[in-house]
Order: sequence, then C-alpha cells, then structure tokens
Amino acid sequence: LYGWLAAADHKRIALMSMAAGLVFFVVSGANALLVRLELARPGEQVLSHDTYNEAFTMHGAGMVYLFVTPVALALGVYMVPLQVGASQIMWPRLVLFGFWLYVIGGVIMQAAWLTEDGPGKAGWTAYVPLSDAINTPGTGMDMFLFGVVFATTGGLLFAAATLATILRLRAPGMTMLRLPVFCW
Repeated sequence: LYGWLAAADHKRIALMSMAAGLVFFVVSGANALLVRLELARPGEQVLSHDTYNEAFTMHGAGMVYLFVTPVALALGVYMVPLQVGASQIMWPRLVLFGFWLYVIGGVIMQAAWLTEDGPGKAGWTAYVPLSDAINTPGTGMDMFLFGVVFATTGGLLFAAATLATILRLRAPGMTMLRLPVFCW
C-alpha cells in the first residue's frame, strides 16, 4: 500500500488520480441525481431551496475541478512520457505532491457538507456577489474555495510536469514536429 501511495512512477500516480477522479465522479453524480430528483416536479419535494443550490454547486464544481480536468491531466501524465520516449515524467515527486493536493482539495470541498451552513451555494464558478459573506455566510463557502484552490494547484503541477516532460525529456531525434498529436 505504501508503495502505491508514495510512488514516484508516473503510471501509478496517473492510475491513482483516475481512481480518485472516479470516486469524486460518483459523489458529484449523486449530487446530480438529487438535483434531477428535485426537478422532476414543480415545487420543493426532496430538497430545500438552499440545499438544492448547494447540491447544484457541488455537482458542477465536482465535475469540473475533481473529475474532468484531473482525469484528463492524469491521462497526460500516464501517456506523455511513453509517447516521447522518456523513462519517467519530469519532476515525479512534484507530480505526486500535485496528486495529494488534488485529493486533499477534493476532500475539503466535500467536507464543506459537514459545516453548519453547508457548502457554498453560489454555483460552481463562485462569483461575487453570490459567494461573499453576506449571500453565503459560514465556513462552508470558505472550505469550498480552499478545496478548489488545492485541487487546481494540484492540476497545475500535473500540467507543468507534463509540459516539461515534452520539452526536456524527448528521446534523441524526436523533434517538436515529430511529436504525437496527443502531446500537442
């Protein structure tokens, strides 16, 4: 287990990221099911107005910040070193750190459900004025924003290492014009 959780191998990190992405997909999908259940008939059946907005926000944010983007980046972490002829991704420990930032950010985002006021209800973009302290009071919105910052920082580390691998660790003779389309 420790060999997987502290692995510096790009394939293992990518597989762990994809697995975490699938877990967050299921959680965000459950929020989507609650939203669809509420929209089945006019009026409030299952969720209150605030809880509906929270479920809608957490579904959108979970899909964008915790599933689609990280899984796409994990695919790049897995495939790019193989396609450019590198033995490893550049900065593998930084990629591992990015994975843990992503997971911690996702857990913080979902833990906002446990606060007194619940997670943010400002939509997945969290634009002001809906996300300010007046319209979304409590620590739930703060936890949501911290989770987004952690998860996106992890994604940026994935992207930086992948780009650096393409630029610096190509096999001899592989010019930029000979790169596979996936790398472009």
